[in-house]
Amino acid sequence: MQQNRYVGITASVKPEMERFEKELEALVLDNRNELCKDILEFLKAPSKRIRPVLMFLTLKALAAEISDEHYKVALATELLHSATLIHDDIIDCASERRKKECLHKKFDTKLAVIAGDYFLSLALKTLAELEQPHIFKIFSGNVLKICSGEISQYFKRYKVPSIEEYLEKSKNKTALLFLCAVKSALTVSETESPMLEEFALNFGTAFQIANDLKSDTDSDNGIYTLPYVLYFQNNPAYDIMNLDVNSYTEAKSLARSFLNEFIDGIMRDISSPDNKALMALCESLKEK
Repeated sequence: MQQNRYVGITASVKPEMERFEKELEALVLDNRNELCKDILEFLKAPSKRIRPVLMFLTLKALAAEISDEHYKVALATELLHSATLIHDDIIDCASERRKKECLHKKFDTKLAVIAGDYFLSLALKTLAELEQPHIFKIFSGNVLKICSGEISQYFKRYKVPSIEEYLEKSKNKTALLFLCAVKSALTVSETESPMLEEFALNFGTAFQIANDLKSDTDSDNGIYTLPYVLYFQNNPAYDIMNLDVNSYTEAKSLARSFLNEFIDGIMRDISSPDNKALMALCESLKEK
């Protein structure tokens, strides 16, 4: 396992993540094509793997037995995430992903789109092997919402959202895939936990906010992150396109406080000895 690869990882999920990595590589090798080498390079680049990590930690918190079917849920989740990354890079005209040249830069846009579709196909194949229509429904319904959220984001470019709209966008853009993983894993275990499903949704939202605070490239494309939202809320007459450095720094500080309070709320909801690892994962998202 690559050192420091996983955010908030604990010894309790290390064996599961090592098996996950082997199965992810085997899945690609079993379905090889001319892009196999580049696909594996993309998958093996340093990555948080935060979605399967969260799923396995959730199962550990419930003392649930982890089965082969759980690994298929984790694989499908990560493959869907990978598909969205490749397509996002094309939309954003990005040059690098995980410190590697983006596929659309290395080859061309057409092949990159097909590579994203390849990941999607592997995810569908993996979900089909579960032979559980309810899990397929969970994924398909939420992925549809994710795509609808991306479409909505496109048509709302250069409009500063309210805090509520920003949080809703973050939920649709990122958090729903976290929910897919946890809800599907609970279904495999034949158990229900509305509290943990809500936690997964809120954690995914916090994860997106944390990412937004670390990288603000979206503003160049007219998609405004939390610092802009908070600043514009207090200065509605200001030209947000020309936000100066000092004002942005001040707004970013407010956004850090907002994120930390949001995470504190999540942690209060799951506070128990069984959830220590999940709480540590939340703590790792906090902005210092």
